[in-house]
Amino acid sequence: MKKRSPLAGVGPVTEKLSIYISQALRRPLPSQVAECAKHHVLDTLAAMVSGTTLPPGQRAIAYVRLFGGIPEATVVGTRLRTNVVLVALANGMLAHADETDDSHSPR
Repeated sequence: MKKRSPLAGVGPVTEKLSIYISQALRRPLPSQVAECAKHHVLDTLAAMVSGTTLPPGQRAIAYVRLFGGIPEATVVGTRLRTNVVLVALANGMLAHADETDDSHSPR
């Protein structure tokens, strides 16, 4: 039986993009991209910490706290540890609690 290619049935653009992405770890990021990524990560962490003091963030923390769960990860800016799914939910809500995203500024 002939082995089917994992890209069989996809269009040429999707195939090219898939190959590019699959090889991305072998290529270093341009220094400007790496520097920009660091700023975005720090900005997001700061927004998450800020979000712990705001009503949407506090509601997210309270909601997650209700479920308990296995202590696999920490909700940013708190001592609350629970399973990764609940932490991802809370941390995502914290990151957007005060809508201070830096990704919308004109450049």
